[in-house]
Amino acid sequence: MKSEHLKLNWGYFQCFRCVIRKRIMTTESFGDTLNKLRKARNLTVQQLADRAGVGQSLISGLQTGHRVVGENNARKIAQALNLSGEDFEEFVYLAINDCTERVLCDFRKYPAEVLNLIADELQSFGITPEVITHCARGTAGTTVYLKDGREASINAEVVYR
Repeated sequence: MKSEHLKLNWGYFQCFRCVIRKRIMTTESFGDTLNKLRKARNLTVQQLADRAGVGQSLISGLQTGHRVVGENNARKIAQALNLSGEDFEEFVYLAINDCTERVLCDFRKYPAEVLNLIADELQSFGITPEVITHCARGTAGTTVYLKDGREASINAEVVYR
């Protein structure tokens, strides 16, 4: 399998995070992931909803793919599932991937041009949203997995001048 590497030298690139580093959630949908995590904790839909302080219809709708969730409710659900650290953040990233507001609150103040530079750079390598299956963030950078089996490595380097 051939691996393509691209190096990005943008000062604010470190704000970019891809969904799913450990792949505990594989390439399945958010609804499937939520369902598995809920069942692994022996929680009913109602119990999870009660713990998260959200409606039972939201949890059911998320599991079936008929509803989307914003960052705040995704964080409530992650907390109710006792997720922590990177697992917590990855759950939220996966949740908001289908949301209309896909950028986390902490990152919304960055200029759009910074976030668009990332997409532009990926597109210049022929990496469009349709060919990406998932991303994994590791200590050496981020790997973008493509449908054709290739992988693109993104390594951010922050250089202050």
